[in-house]
Amino acid sequence: MLGVSMPVISRVAAAPPEAAYTSVDPVSVLDTRNGIGAPTGKVASGGVVTLALGFKVPAGASAAVLNLTVVDPSAEGWITA
Repeated sequence: MLGVSMPVISRVAAAPPEAAYTSVDPVSVLDTRNGIGAPTGKVASGGVVTLALGFKVPAGASAAVLNLTVVDPSAEGWITA
């Protein structure tokens, strides 16, 4: 089991033809330690947490940059996105 904290460090706004990158202020969109974006508690081994970013990513954006962090794991493992 592991706690998942995934603050968004920046996101891409609707890109003009030259595909510009636009950074924004960081915002936490998922943190299982305190119930932001998912129930509070550790994610079980093999568990899946689905994160909807539509409310935080501007309309027309083609990508988002995320920082994924595992906090206080109970065993070795990995996280994928």
